[in-house]
Amino acid sequence: LLVSALTIRVSSPILRMFRSSHTPNSLDDITTTWLNKVLAKQRNEATIQSFSLEEFDVGKTSKSGRITIHYGTSDNTNNAPKTAIIKMTRIDIEGIILNLVLKLYREVLFYEELAAESQLNIPICYFTSCDSLTGEFCILLEDAAPAEMLATPDDIRQHYTNETWNTNSWSLPLNDLEEMCSMITKQHVQYCSQDTVMRMANTRPWLMFANLIASGGKDLGESNMM
Repeated sequence: LLVSALTIRVSSPILRMFRSSHTPNSLDDITTTWLNKVLAKQRNEATIQSFSLEEFDVGKTSKSGRITIHYGTSDNTNNAPKTAIIKMTRIDIEGIILNLVLKLYREVLFYEELAAESQLNIPICYFTSCDSLTGEFCILLEDAAPAEMLATPDDIRQHYTNETWNTNSWSLPLNDLEEMCSMITKQHVQYCSQDTVMRMANTRPWLMFANLIASGGKDLGESNMM
């Protein structure tokens, strides 16, 4: 894994030079030109003049930020997004290894193939990209603000460490938990029949349980990249 991560870390900048389209691989790499291109349908001919970026912590799985978009003063921006959320691969060695081991790039495939039929209230996806060679991904999403996370990464770190696992109590609002469990239940019910599971395994081999079903339980957790 370390060798693979080092290879990706070194080769990715070279591979990006030969790509026909430029997709940011870091938060610093985002440009107004790219935003105007990927938000062409949503901005309704309004031109993005500038933007500001606020990075926020989502744990160790990706680099994420909130983009605040500034349009031309005379543009009609009634339905154009004023903010957006971007998620992309971490490009440090630890992040690359996590992406390979946990197959984090599959989130792109969720938005491309499953989001439209999902029972969950999920944000609109404006753009997805995933490199089939390196697993580098980029996702641009609707901003769900003013929604708030039930638990922030800092909350989880504070209450779930080796030292505090059995000593601290932690509670969440009951109404929020009920709503969350209700939405998760709807999602699971949608895919719980054997016929549905087999269909998913045959048509979407990237899902975690696909190879498990096909192998009769021998390949737990194994799945193809694309």
